[in-house]
Amino acid sequence: MQNNLFTQGLDIHNHDQVLDLVSQDWRVLEHAGGGPKNDDNIVWLAVLQDWRALEFAGDGPRNNTEIVLAALEQDIRAAQYIGNGPRYDQRVIDLLGPVQVNDNVQGPVITPPRDDESGNTGAAEDHQGPARPVVATPSSDVRPVAAPTQVAEKGIVDIHGRLQVQGSKITSSKTGAPVSLYGISHFWINEGWGGERFCTEASVNAMCDLGVDVLRVPVGVQEGGGYLHNRDSVRARMNSVVSAAINKGKYVIIDWHSHKATDNEPEAIAFFKEMAVLYGQCPNVIFEIYNEPVGGEEWPKIKGYSERVLAAIRQQGADNLVIAGTPTWSQDVDVASQSPLNDTNVAYALHFYAGTHHDHIRKKARTAIASGLPLFISECGGVSCTGDGAFDHAQWQAWVDLIEEHGLSTIGWHMGNTGKFETSSAIFQHVNPEGPWNDEHFTESGRAFRALLQRPRRQLELADISSDHSVSTTHTLGG
Repeated sequence: MQNNLFTQGLDIHNHDQVLDLVSQDWRVLEHAGGGPKNDDNIVWLAVLQDWRALEFAGDGPRNNTEIVLAALEQDIRAAQYIGNGPRYDQRVIDLLGPVQVNDNVQGPVITPPRDDESGNTGAAEDHQGPARPVVATPSSDVRPVAAPTQVAEKGIVDIHGRLQVQGSKITSSKTGAPVSLYGISHFWINEGWGGERFCTEASVNAMCDLGVDVLRVPVGVQEGGGYLHNRDSVRARMNSVVSAAINKGKYVIIDWHSHKATDNEPEAIAFFKEMAVLYGQCPNVIFEIYNEPVGGEEWPKIKGYSERVLAAIRQQGADNLVIAGTPTWSQDVDVASQSPLNDTNVAYALHFYAGTHHDHIRKKARTAIASGLPLFISECGGVSCTGDGAFDHAQWQAWVDLIEEHGLSTIGWHMGNTGKFETSSAIFQHVNPEGPWNDEHFTESGRAFRALLQRPRRQLELADISSDHSVSTTHTLGG
């Protein structure tokens, strides 16, 4: 590494420090300790830059099929570094083409195919560079590669592409027309909270089959079992949901689900910097950088935090739509409208629960809309703000009228029959989280969410999706 630029003062066992430096130069991995070398997230970032990083990875990442595929997509010589597990994976075998597979006690040995009769692979023997172009560094435009044998369904993202704010509207980068998304949120995906049961591919597929445009993944932060305490397991669940949603052709929101995000700003910046590297060129992914600022936290403080997190995202070349939290549990959008963020692709979170929030919050929404502020209802329900209580049909309808009047994107809270039943849950506790779901499985909240998804306007729009249910590329990530 030139002048040891990135290794001076490196704590080789500090995961966060190694992660930050690896995002700048994959070669840092060579100097890292055993812990970071076995961190799938760190190795993933390194391999995206250069397949040769796999040589310095631990056994864990070498047995992560998605990491292996990312390396093999760049150069088949990466096969010499892969673990035994991926050697049996049909996607790996298919990617390498006509390989020689020799079974022995350690598993199949994959021999890269020959480019000519002399047995040469066509690559230089000095190992100074790959035979095919490498993936560029995280600051460039190139992002995670897909497993080539997986095929994504054609969906709402194929119609609209990347989302872009224009004035007070969220618009399609393909048509320029305003876009209104409707979907549902997972429950907190913290370890041991019950929401993890809905983080499987089968569960995501069942949610998508309800007709959602977008799913929201609440990454709990400070609370027990959250990201700060169980980073690896929370990240694995998050990536599982995101990957499955992308492969169904849906939008998906990575939500930093915190009420006090400003207390852990460095962690938020590091998290979204990494998310921008991983998903910055994926049109499906939306970043929600602050779920609900606690009541009493003033907008200038929230705004400062948001602008610094936004800067970390944009510095990676990512222009994804970002949803910013607003004061008082993301209700005071009128306050935010008086001094908006200095970014051209930001929407502002508006949260409501019809059993608690009535005309006074709708008035705030109308004030913000009249000022030109783009709103995104990234969380809502028909019950009390506690997540419980009776469903308020009259107030829910008043909110639906506002949503339809202004074409606001809306996400219901939540899909998750957790240990403690809440009336905000879309389905009852006894229901299989992986479906299939019938009418009797849905609560009043669930039926209300489904009604939003089945509105006539949506049926006309969804009819525009081609009957060709596959596209040539997809985006997948390992845990």
